[in-house]
Amino acid sequence: MDKDLKAKWCAALRSGEYRQAIGRLINAGGAMCCMGVLGHIQGLPDQHLADKSDRIGGDGLRELEVVPERLRHLLAKMNDGTGGHQKHTFLEIADYIEREL
Repeated sequence: MDKDLKAKWCAALRSGEYRQAIGRLINAGGAMCCMGVLGHIQGLPDQHLADKSDRIGGDGLRELEVVPERLRHLLAKMNDGTGGHQKHTFLEIADYIEREL
């Protein structure tokens, strides 16, 4: 992953500007999961994120493929607290991204 994009993503997750959503890239109220935030900072329109929100980990969105598929799915599970993972805050997810990507 490009180091500048990674830094921008982590900063966005830590900024407090985004409300955390579960189970969708973006929900009707504008809250996003961690992968939705990545798409948003890359300039994807909210409607485009909403159209793809049914895909775990954002599969099918070229802009999210900068994160390896295995990690996209893991981050989605960490965000949502599914698949045997506890729910993580955006701050915790940002820390994980910095360590693992």
